Amino acid sequence: MKIWNICLFLISFKSTKHDTNQNQCNMAYEHKNSKGQTYYLHTQEVRLKSSNKQQTIYFFAKDKRSNSCNIPAGKTVVENERTGLPFLKKA
Repeated sequence: MKIWNICLFLISFKSTKHDTNQNQCNMAYEHKNSKGQTYYLHTQEVRLKSSNKQQTIYFFAKDKRSNSCNIPAGKTVVENERTGLPFLKKA
């Protein structure tokens, strides 16, 4: 099941008045962790239940999908030392 491939969700807080074209790309960011596993960065637009705002979330998965993307500006990839899972962090 694909849900097991999803490693980490990272919410990038943006206003609803942002350009959605900046998240679309034709090339996925690929990260190889210290254990030799390859992860691809993906993005998805979600609507929050509590405030009904739309936000962009970024997550890493082991497979490449249609919503793959590059690293957003101002973010850097960091790896969890214990598990080897990558995640985004403010630069």
